[in-house]
Amino acid sequence: MHSQPRNWTRNAILVLAPLTLIALLAVFVGPSLFGSSDDGNTKLASANFDNPDGTSPAPTSAEPTAEVTPETTASTPAAGALEDLGQVKGTVTIKGPGSVTAGGLVVFVVDGKKRSVVKDEKAPYALHLDTKALPNGKYTVNVLTTETGTSAAVSTYTMTVSNTKKPAAKPTTDPSKSPKPDPSKSTPASKPSTTSPVSGGSKAAQYQAKVLAITNQERADAGCKALKLDSKLTKAAQSHSEDMAKNNYFDHNSQDGRSPFDRMSDAGYKFSAAAENIAMGQQTPAAVMDAWMNSPGHKANILNCDYTEMGLGYAVGNGSPYWTQDFGKPL
Repeated sequence: MHSQPRNWTRNAILVLAPLTLIALLAVFVGPSLFGSSDDGNTKLASANFDNPDGTSPAPTSAEPTAEVTPETTASTPAAGALEDLGQVKGTVTIKGPGSVTAGGLVVFVVDGKKRSVVKDEKAPYALHLDTKALPNGKYTVNVLTTETGTSAAVSTYTMTVSNTKKPAAKPTTDPSKSPKPDPSKSTPASKPSTTSPVSGGSKAAQYQAKVLAITNQERADAGCKALKLDSKLTKAAQSHSEDMAKNNYFDHNSQDGRSPFDRMSDAGYKFSAAAENIAMGQQTPAAVMDAWMNSPGHKANILNCDYTEMGLGYAVGNGSPYWTQDFGKPL
């Protein structure tokens, strides 16, 4: 009769003792193992790397072509550290973090006499900055990471760009002493150009209105306000379409190393948010808009309600149309 209560007491002790030990470990050891969950990150303003401070982004780096200069490489300092690179010239390489989480990327923000934002989506993360494309002076380079919708500062560099400016070449002959043409001698007529026209001409203006109308219809269906056609954005877009058509390439970055954001800034457009769509080969505004709306990334730019203005470029090279659609939200 008394054996059953004793067994119950012994079984209770065997169960409660391990639970008590686990509770004590959680109190004293748990904080040191798991740490704090607050990382102090702030949210990005836009998924298209629109400048959070309202300044104009963004050249991509271009390697020097005519002159070979020593390349300066900056090591990655500890998070939050400030490193002074001193005087630099030629190409400067600034390393980003060794890795970021899946879907993340690294953004390099260059600030000084000329401002730019460069993104790097693949490891090894680094900025190869051609300082000859920058005016001489002091600059700050902030290295940021964007992961799961948040951004965080990794490191900051300061440097002074000091490239030697080449003097303007002097003419080797005196223009006033150049021989005058002899009117008695005929000169052969110049050969006709074999290069396809690159300017959109009157079609460009017509297509700007048509693409704008289709874009605004798509935005209205999505609940966004209509875009206005901006002359500065159109200037940037048209120059890029003509450059692609003339030089037979297809890329967001110009062959001189400028990004879409550089071209917008160079055209005098100051923005707090911006994006670009490009296309090649579509023959009509309806065809190019259909292609963009069937591409998730391009469609996202068209239906981004933050943008208020648009520019369009159209040109033909080697028989193929080149389209550039720039979006912006002015400061």
